[in-house]
Amino acid sequence: MLVDILVIKKKKGEKIHKNIGRIFRTYNLIEYKSPSDYLSVDDFYKVYGYACFYKADTGRENEIPAEEITITFVAKNYPRKMIRHLLDVRKYTIEKIEPGIYYVYGDVFAIQIIVTGQLSPEHNLWLYSLTDTLTDSRITKELLNEYRGKENNNLYSAAMQVIVAANEQQFKEDKNMCDALMKIINEKVDEKAEALANERAEVLANERAEVLAKQKTEKLIKRAVREGRLEGRLEGKLEGKLEGKLDSVKNLIESLKITADQAMDLLKIPSSERSIYRDAVNK
Repeated sequence: MLVDILVIKKKKGEKIHKNIGRIFRTYNLIEYKSPSDYLSVDDFYKVYGYACFYKADTGRENEIPAEEITITFVAKNYPRKMIRHLLDVRKYTIEKIEPGIYYVYGDVFAIQIIVTGQLSPEHNLWLYSLTDTLTDSRITKELLNEYRGKENNNLYSAAMQVIVAANEQQFKEDKNMCDALMKIINEKVDEKAEALANERAEVLANERAEVLAKQKTEKLIKRAVREGRLEGRLEGKLEGKLEGKLDSVKNLIESLKITADQAMDLLKIPSSERSIYRDAVNK
């Protein structure tokens, strides 16, 4: 069992000033009929049963007070048979509060009936426009003006899609209406395209920065490797040269029975290097 809409007011004592919501209390059940459907006598009892079940199915006695529950019926056309039944059988009293809004008195639940086809477009433009017979070009123009700037709002966008789909033929036949809608749609498409282009540019810029950073890192690594290899070769050559001279010094000392300094004199080893050989010979 599912009611179309359940609205729960979280803030107690806060009044709703919108005409269709002034009756709301804490728990508000709403039955919404499509433009091609109607409210029947059995619809009343079905939703009334939902309200009773909702009140009772809590787990704690009288957790939801009956006086805190409201029922709202929404339909395009005036439900003549249902209202006659409420008057004659249920002995309710029905009062027209303003165009399209009727209050039903005589029950513990607060009940209202909203007839969207009778609502004032001035006060209920969107709910009034949720129909499949939207023929007044003035209303449509006002609707499009209201929609402009709200294209990215999911609620407005969903309502507009339903309205256009339900009145597709009218939009096609009215050139001004169609042109205005297409202009809004194109503007939205352009905004999305621009956003996607900016996002793509940002992605490319980040990718480019990553590539440059990677290339720079690779260059540094290669440079370090090259310098390391060069340094290794230089050190190898130096070590080889030192070892060769050291062997020569040792050979002269052994064969000629001379001192290390005399041997280095013969080999013309610079004085700055002699301590290295002297230490090596004495080890």
